[in-house]
Amino acid sequence: MSDYDDLRAPTSLSPFERQTLALQHQILSHLDEGEADYHRRMQEVLMQGFTAEYGNVFPPYSELPYDDCGLLYDILDMFRVMKASIEELEGAERDNLLADHKHALYFQGFDGNDAREGKMASYVDYLQSTHRWTELTEDVKAADGGNSHSLMLGRYQAMLRSFQPIWKEAVRGGGRALLTAEQLRQIAESQG
Repeated sequence: MSDYDDLRAPTSLSPFERQTLALQHQILSHLDEGEADYHRRMQEVLMQGFTAEYGNVFPPYSELPYDDCGLLYDILDMFRVMKASIEELEGAERDNLLADHKHALYFQGFDGNDAREGKMASYVDYLQSTHRWTELTEDVKAADGGNSHSLMLGRYQAMLRSFQPIWKEAVRGGGRALLTAEQLRQIAESQG
């Protein structure tokens, strides 16, 4: 079972946990008139210990594992470099490249219907809201707000396997490292 499969609510809570959560819902019922009925129902569920209803109390919280955060950083960095490289290409060279590979060379987001990719998409939103990887904001907006509506992680990982050695060689020389049209084409075609 992956980290993304176990999104179930608890099947049991201690009396202390139930009391604490019930009191929080009681307070919220007084603070949020629009949701007061919901909070009163959740308070009753907790006070009565209706375990089959705990799913209504606990939304499906899951974590994005640390390794997936690192993978996401690598993916966003790859697209940042590719975007900057495309912008520096000459007109005809850029146009020819984009005619064949535009979809692959720009960040398309993640599948919001997949638990793992949906969590990654949420993290992209969070990172951009904290002013990181903002050069990709327009790409995210163009990609239905970052929802690709199809699985992308496998494609991105294939591209990363191609990108990383190319990028390592490009930065070895120092200075402002950018990728050539041929290198970008190679990365785009590696996604399969």
